[in-house]
Amino acid sequence: MPRTYVRKREPNYSIDDLKTALNLIRKKKMTVDVASTQYHNPRQTLYARLSGSRGGGKPGGVTILSHEEEKFLIHVVHKYQEWQQPLTRSDLISIARTFMLELGKKNITNESSLHEWFYCFHRRWGSEIKLVETYKFEKIRSISCTKIVVDRWFDHLKQVLSKLNLFNRPEAIFNIDESAFGDDPGRKQVIIKRDSKYATCTHGGSGKRYTTLLICTSASGKFLPPYIIYRAQRLFDAWLPDNAYPGARFNATPSGWSEETIFYDWLCKQFVPAVELIRKLLIPSPTTELDPSTSQINTNANIDDNVLKTVKVSRLHRSSSCPNLVSNGINDL
Repeated sequence: MPRTYVRKREPNYSIDDLKTALNLIRKKKMTVDVASTQYHNPRQTLYARLSGSRGGGKPGGVTILSHEEEKFLIHVVHKYQEWQQPLTRSDLISIARTFMLELGKKNITNESSLHEWFYCFHRRWGSEIKLVETYKFEKIRSISCTKIVVDRWFDHLKQVLSKLNLFNRPEAIFNIDESAFGDDPGRKQVIIKRDSKYATCTHGGSGKRYTTLLICTSASGKFLPPYIIYRAQRLFDAWLPDNAYPGARFNATPSGWSEETIFYDWLCKQFVPAVELIRKLLIPSPTTELDPSTSQINTNANIDDNVLKTVKVSRLHRSSSCPNLVSNGINDL
């Protein structure tokens, strides 16, 4: 049977006429020949419906598993996703094969590939499942981010917002985070000549380098220019594009991640000038503790001291999105 069933021809009779003819025949009010002539139904169709050999169901072949049995496989797929161990195509085929063997399905062996079955199964349950590429997520982060932790964080956030009267001032709430971007474009399927053995794709990077980006946005939607960090001992002029984003700053560290000096430079050169007219700032996602030199920068700017008090409350712990942030020799505020 093909993947997509195509009916060869459409019947020249209606379903209502067919049902009426069958009812009259079963009640012995009409013979098959008379019903076929009067309601324009083929005799073979009437005999097949009366005997129950065919008809009444959907066109096409019968699926290996019933609707309820396939629904159980959908439940298995959802359960594995909840465990953060999603099934691959081959995993689901292996589970389905074992399931079919246990149910005693005909023409199913341990060598059955079931690739066509998976294609049709995915199409039938397209509203419940889909194929996507996975992304890595550290187990320690998954375990630590529990409902209790999230609820406590929001309770603490509510207390801070109430204390500083910031519920109706989203322009005074800022969030900073760092993300690393690799220059590896990944692999993808391409079309090449039949006699070619390899498909080579040229790109600008080595595929092993990462560039860190510091982004700060407010709850009202205002965002500061990006702060770009390269992994190097020093910053080269060739890395500074002429058409960079207005206000963007560039720097370099041996690790390629944000360090104390980098955060201090960002705070002085980008954050303070952008918020010098805003009082009582809340920075909810800091990434490291600050040294006394950082706490002194508010003396030269028109920023309320509550910004440092709020930073002290949150202790500027390393966030889950910045696991490699360096924090050496940091003193308490």
